[in-house]
Amino acid sequence: MLVDIEKEVFKNSKVKFDKLEEFGFKKDGKNYNYVKNIGDFNIQIKIDNQGKITGKIYDLLTNEEYVNFRNDVVQGEFNNKIKQIYIDLLSNIKQVCFIQENYSSNQANRISNYILQKYSILPEFLWEDYPNYGVYRNKVNKKWFAIIININRNKLDKSIKLEDEVEIINLKINKDELETLLNKKGYYKAYHMNKSSWISIILDDTLKDSEIWFLIDKSYQIIAKATLK
Repeated sequence: MLVDIEKEVFKNSKVKFDKLEEFGFKKDGKNYNYVKNIGDFNIQIKIDNQGKITGKIYDLLTNEEYVNFRNDVVQGEFNNKIKQIYIDLLSNIKQVCFIQENYSSNQANRISNYILQKYSILPEFLWEDYPNYGVYRNKVNKKWFAIIININRNKLDKSIKLEDEVEIINLKINKDELETLLNKKGYYKAYHMNKSSWISIILDDTLKDSEIWFLIDKSYQIIAKATLK
């Protein structure tokens, strides 16, 4: 079985086209091409204008394409070495030319990036049955201060009949703020969390990022203070 290595390496990531030429890609029409010789092998990687990545390896001694590195069945020290060289190159390209996007909505990804930039915290995806549920923990006490999940919109608002999937963030709040927030658009009773001390916020740009950032910071502070008690 041939493995789509590119799909695995670049999962949940988005290309930054302005970084490609800086890395060494050459633009050819709508595509960006990168070529590198490693020993007796020539690696060719192409990224099209939609961000799709494809790659090939050629054996310079035979002038034929080498495909065994994609085959799960083919083992051996040599083949594994070629595969690892290719993966390392792709990972380097990803680090320089791509940004990680763990979620489907733009706002969810912006919110996740805010948490990463401010707190150096990446989401943890803990459940096999819910692979897109991202948990964010306080580094000191390991308690959750945020979780981003995808659910049907009608689970927040029973009046909605269509099963439109949306992403939400659950945040810890002070109990005396709950009623005020629930009277505002975009806020809902916490989904699958304690409804007296958590709140759900829809991530469909109903609210400005800055408003959500403010509540993320408050949630982080509330959870951090729990360590001191």
